[in-house]
Amino acid sequence: MGIKKKVSSIILLFSLSVNVMLNTFAFTHDEMEKYEKLFKEGEYERIITELSPAVEAYEWNRPKSNLSESTIEIARNLVADSYRMLKQFTNASLWYADSVDGYFNSYARYCFEIFKRISILEGRELFYWECVPFLHYDGRLGEYPENVKSLRWILAKIFDKTSLEQKKQYFTEMASYDKNNDWVSFLTGYYAGESTLDELLSSTPEEYMDIVCAYAGFMLELEGKATEARELYKKALNQTNSTHIEQLLAANRLGEFALRMIILSQI
Repeated sequence: MGIKKKVSSIILLFSLSVNVMLNTFAFTHDEMEKYEKLFKEGEYERIITELSPAVEAYEWNRPKSNLSESTIEIARNLVADSYRMLKQFTNASLWYADSVDGYFNSYARYCFEIFKRISILEGRELFYWECVPFLHYDGRLGEYPENVKSLRWILAKIFDKTSLEQKKQYFTEMASYDKNNDWVSFLTGYYAGESTLDELLSSTPEEYMDIVCAYAGFMLELEGKATEARELYKKALNQTNSTHIEQLLAANRLGEFALRMIILSQI
C-alpha cells in the first residue's frame, strides 16, 4: 500500500511539473505575441522598457527570467527594431550585433550588415561587407531558402567588386536553385535578367513593395539608370507605416539618410 502511495505521489508531482512547464512556455509565447502586436502599434519605448530587463535577466540570471530559448531571440530583435524605429541607430546596431555574436540570428545579422553598409555606427570602426569571395553560387542555401538569408546574399553580391555581367550570372545561378516562388524568388529572377521591372513590381505584395523597390533601385544604378533608381527609392520611402529596415537603404541611396542624421543631432 505504501509503495502504491509513493508511485501515485511521484506521478502527481510529475504531472504538476509538466503542467507548470507547459504553462510557462505558453506564457512566454503569449508575451511575445503581445509585444509583436505592440510593435505594430508603435509602442517602441514600452517594448524597450519592458523587454530589455527581461533579456538581461535571461542572460545573467536565467532561472528568474520569463524568457526561454525559443523567445530570447524574438525579444532581442524586438528591442533592436524598436530602437531603429525610434531612430536610435547606434543602440539598434549594437543589439543586432550582440544577437549575431550570441545567437547567430539570421535576421539580426542581415540588419547589422545593412547598418554596416550605410555606415552609421558611432564611435566604432566602420566595416564594409564583402563576404562573397566566390564568383559562382553553389546552392548552399538550399531549394527553399529563408527569405532574410536570400536578401542577405543578394545585398552582399550586389555591392561586391564584380562586374555587372558576373553579378547577373551569380543571380541566375541563385534563381535556378530557389523553389520558393515568392516575392524574393521574383526579385532574384529580376536580378538575373529573367523578368522586367514591371513584372517584378506587379508580382510583389504591397506589404513588401518598399523592400523590392530599394533592391530594384540598386540594379538600375548598376545599369546606369540613376534617375529611374531614384524614383524607386522615393517610392520605397513613400510607403507609410512600414517597419522595414530597407527604407534606410533607400534613404541612404538618395542622400537623405545623412541629412536626417544631421538634423537629429541638432535636436
